[in-house]
Amino acid sequence: MTETTPSSRASAVLFELEGETIVLDPHRYGRAYARVAEHERPVWALIGDLRGNGWDLEQTARAYALPLTAVRAAVAYYRSDPRLIDAFLLLNEDAFASIGSS
Repeated sequence: MTETTPSSRASAVLFELEGETIVLDPHRYGRAYARVAEHERPVWALIGDLRGNGWDLEQTARAYALPLTAVRAAVAYYRSDPRLIDAFLLLNEDAFASIGSS
């Protein structure tokens, strides 16, 4: 059996669109931690921002200093199977809500 290490996972391509590549984060396990390769931005962060701004792709691109193609690729990856990122965001929202209520 081949062991998967962070360095061997760094090139694990999950999705490609318009010259942008979505890859596994080499420091974390799981597709919920996918990121835009060249720009090293987590897909979950971009999706969270988009949810907060009414899905304005251009605004998110400006906020994260990304080309619009990178945001489009993140959205396309997210839409291919939103469950993991939705769950990740929901768990984080719940964690922050419980911190605020204590």
